[in-house]
Amino acid sequence: MKRTYDYPAHNAIRAAWMHYLPPIFEASSDHILYLAGPENLELPGYLAKGLRPSQLTTAEHDKEIYPLVLANSGGVHVTSGGIQTAVEEMISRGIVRLRGAWLDFDGNAHSYTEELLALARLMPSQGGSSLGVTSYSARDRHALVQGTINAAKFYSGLPSSGQFIREYGNMMRQFEHVLRLIPQRDSSPLAHFQREMGFLWWLTLMFGVVNPTKGSDPNVIDNAFLERSEATLCAITDEVKQRLGTQPRETDLVFVLIPRLRHMLASRRVKAWITHLERYAFWSANRQPMRVWFAKIQPLPRGQPAPTMQDLLEQVWTLAIRSPLIYIDQAGKHVTIE
Repeated sequence: MKRTYDYPAHNAIRAAWMHYLPPIFEASSDHILYLAGPENLELPGYLAKGLRPSQLTTAEHDKEIYPLVLANSGGVHVTSGGIQTAVEEMISRGIVRLRGAWLDFDGNAHSYTEELLALARLMPSQGGSSLGVTSYSARDRHALVQGTINAAKFYSGLPSSGQFIREYGNMMRQFEHVLRLIPQRDSSPLAHFQREMGFLWWLTLMFGVVNPTKGSDPNVIDNAFLERSEATLCAITDEVKQRLGTQPRETDLVFVLIPRLRHMLASRRVKAWITHLERYAFWSANRQPMRVWFAKIQPLPRGQPAPTMQDLLEQVWTLAIRSPLIYIDQAGKHVTIE
């Protein structure tokens, strides 16, 4: 069967993304990166917001699908490769800031750190940026373990481990609620929580380790900080895996507390801030669980005391636990779960 993204639930998500973006783009320097696929269903929405095809870039890593994407590009620049390749090409074309990016990752979402760090080099723009991520939530065991590892980072990094336990329970109740709305479900509340932890750590890492540059150069990644962080992050990974054992189950979740993570994050000043978050869940046309997040990223004013990466982690967590989970049903209708 031909794969299509033209069905009510996905169309509703697409409409939500267009609503999340600014109503109109007026600057010729505004640029959007997205994954068009062969159907390129987002293009009319971008054009309606005042963007020209020359202000849009898409990427396609599948060499068999690439000719179809190119044929239906409508003048949008098409990169043969992944997000990291697209970022490198945009920089070579003089595009060093993005007003928006909407990405689509498969079940092995933990493997995309390098691509997301590459994307962070182009965000936020002076007027702020919007980031959308769609993640196929089929439960690859390694991704489940990574979700548990990322949960331990928040458990260790937040000011209070008690706060995490209390608010983790509230988030789990959202996932329990959404799964009661889905007939013949094949996922679990914990699997959704582990996917959530993946995205929240992405946000913290992406915008916690980039340094803005003066002028028209892209941001740079603070590799020295990443190297200093490696031992602490590996300690969390090793402790979680040791607690889980060699055959972790989907229902396993352990709380590992490594206090030095909080001190490590507090030593790093950040230059970007996450101000808003929207969270969605829906089922694909072939009944696969999907998650979507939209986030607003703003630059921090120069000359003012900058918050720390620990502050950023706390902000990301607070936005997540305070924002509702919006379920899109098969007919494209919204169900808001507080």
